[in-house]
Amino acid sequence: MAWYNASWLNRIKITIDKDKVFADHTGYPCYLDLSLLPAAFFTHTQNTGGDIRITNSDGTTEIARELVACDTTAKTGEVHFLGNISSSSDTDFYVYYNNAAASDYATTNTYGRNAVWAAYKTCFHFNALSGGTTIIDSANTSNGTKNGDAAISSSGKMTNCITLDGTGDYIRQANIVTGK
Repeated sequence: MAWYNASWLNRIKITIDKDKVFADHTGYPCYLDLSLLPAAFFTHTQNTGGDIRITNSDGTTEIARELVACDTTAKTGEVHFLGNISSSSDTDFYVYYNNAAASDYATTNTYGRNAVWAAYKTCFHFNALSGGTTIIDSANTSNGTKNGDAAISSSGKMTNCITLDGTGDYIRQANIVTGK
């Protein structure tokens, strides 16, 4: 099988089980929990995860990905990538890593964060709030502001979530992009 780039020394094949997919999807944001990858992944990945690249099943065609977090000490992290997934056959992707000279993509790069969420008005990941009030919008530049007593919690379905109690808690976005 072909290799993405000789500067990336390792890769891991990940498979999306067709039995977990109810219909075919094109350009679908897939979630990857890095803690499920082998320990060797964290030994050879940059602390920031900036060397992580995702390809289609051919092993060479790179696809857009958002690196939300990567902690090589705790062996945790979160990546979202655009995938075409099938409900009739398993879908494979490759996670490339181990390139000390690589750097993370700019958010507006073809393979960067904004490309993953281009079809959405907004996308918040609540793990990056860290006690402040600004909530980063991965879909565009319309960051949100936490208002009221809204609290970040680690009890979300995938990662952190925000609790809005219905009495004055909300997220304000000044510049929602329309037409998506």
